[in-house]
Amino acid sequence: MPTFSPTVAPSYGSPKDKDFRISRADFGDGYSQRVGDGINVEREIWQLSWNMLTSLQASNISDFFDAREGTEAFAWLTPNAETKNFTVQTYTKTPIANGLFSMAATLEQDLNN
Repeated sequence: MPTFSPTVAPSYGSPKDKDFRISRADFGDGYSQRVGDGINVEREIWQLSWNMLTSLQASNISDFFDAREGTEAFAWLTPNAETKNFTVQTYTKTPIANGLFSMAATLEQDLNN
């Protein structure tokens, strides 16, 4: 499995979201019942961003994501010092000035591996 280890660390303050997969049944009088859906109910979603990247640095990151095509999982060491598997289906690469770029990517935890 490939490992995502960019030469430039993401910007400080990259948020981590948690997503819980549940099944919900709604009944009369506003009553509902919820239960976890499957054995892996919880997954992490990281919103990473980089500012002031050179063209080469931005290309290295985007080339890594492009090679996975949103389907292949990769290992990444989170800011919590935990190596987990993720996929990226969406990222942006924005030219800002004088050959510099900013980037943002959404890493979704892959629970299949």
